[in-house]
Amino acid sequence: MKKKLRLSAAIVATLTSCGIDPNGPHPQAWERFETAIRHRSTAPYFVLITVVDGRSEAAKSNCVPATFLLGAIHRELGLDYDDNGIRKGEEFALSAKDRRFVFTKPEALSNVRFAKLDGDEQSREACKIIRNGEPAFLADRSGRVVAGRHE
Repeated sequence: MKKKLRLSAAIVATLTSCGIDPNGPHPQAWERFETAIRHRSTAPYFVLITVVDGRSEAAKSNCVPATFLLGAIHRELGLDYDDNGIRKGEEFALSAKDRRFVFTKPEALSNVRFAKLDGDEQSREACKIIRNGEPAFLADRSGRVVAGRHE
């Protein structure tokens, strides 16, 4: 029981430090999160998520390209990149209504950039845009974070 309480406290502290009220609405509208997960492009949308390292219970919240989250899910669950695996990965992402993801495999944590979740310039810019109520995506080639929707 202690372990579960400690993890919950860590998640609440992480959410609060990232400007997310654990008892309030999520800063990223569900519809935008769902669009980001289902959007297949070389210019992916960002999602605001909480990632928990299941080995250490460390938790971090930040914005990552949805494709990085989906890649981490594929690595954690051992999914193939065929139509069935892609569908299962999307379903898994969308089943996390609290947008909290626990990964234990180092390759999954690496894919979601767990080590850099609190210091990456792109993530900070994307979170700023998302907290202002807009979608954010990673522009092709330039790597710039752009506010708004794809045309």
